[in-house]
Amino acid sequence: MPGAGGRSLLAKLGTVFLRPKPWGLTPAPWWPLSARLSSSPEDPIHSSWLVGGCPPSQPDVAYTPLEAKPLPHGVPKSREEALGLIARYARRSATPVSLRQLLEFGRRPTPKKLLLAAQLMHRELAIRLAHRVVELQALPYGLSAMRSVRRVRELYENSFADIVMYPRPEKEGEEERRFTELLRRIRDRHADVVRQIACGVLELKQSCGMGADDIHISSFLDRFYTSRIGIRVLISQQVSMSLERARQGYVGIIHIRCRPAHVAADAADAARALAYRHYGEEPPEVVILGKTDLEFPYIEGHLYHVSYLSC
Repeated sequence: MPGAGGRSLLAKLGTVFLRPKPWGLTPAPWWPLSARLSSSPEDPIHSSWLVGGCPPSQPDVAYTPLEAKPLPHGVPKSREEALGLIARYARRSATPVSLRQLLEFGRRPTPKKLLLAAQLMHRELAIRLAHRVVELQALPYGLSAMRSVRRVRELYENSFADIVMYPRPEKEGEEERRFTELLRRIRDRHADVVRQIACGVLELKQSCGMGADDIHISSFLDRFYTSRIGIRVLISQQVSMSLERARQGYVGIIHIRCRPAHVAADAADAARALAYRHYGEEPPEVVILGKTDLEFPYIEGHLYHVSYLSC
């Protein structure tokens, strides 16, 4: 919490750090995700954020769902056959998708657009899940053998199998919505993954003394949590656009005029309330400095998470 004289919470908009802090672990260095800002005729500021794609030094790849052709294989007839495709999908590269692209694609949703996005998800999520399965199978120091990590790997394997065994949606309307409902179930099923991975690292530390402060484990956590954020953003955007009632001022889960100062103030209030309940004393006020009227399209939950952990 802030010191006696209060604390300045500065919104650093050049780079946004979005790695969740595993419960009970010493936090490893946060991994920066590109958050470049540029002007647009329609919005004062656009943020271009790569959702689990190439490093910030590389250019964005155009968001073109029409290129999301299925890999040349039929629908697997069994879970074993589906799991046999993991290595094949893991050799494919994930497609970088920026926040700007999600925003522009979703501004005027149509059944055709929703179908194209669902077809991209059918291929893209299988690739990203396969990457995580392969990595979870080959972690250092025996981390892959920890019970909690094995559970997470099985969870990712099951989700991969669910997607590749589900026929690629080819029709607008009900067929697309049924597939999107599957994506929602997968997202909800993975809600406890952060805690499970944290438990796995603690199990490893208890067994051999290696923990999150090790550079190899820290690098794995950075990659894993960054990928998880990207997967959840893609699924949540599709679910919001297809299955949920549109909210004014939002394109899916993206708030068109997000105000970082307001989000930071809400997070600070929540952190102060938690400190009061824990310590029984009124914590100092948190002072928000900078351009407090700044607005730009962003996912408020991510800014809230970063701001809350900064208090």
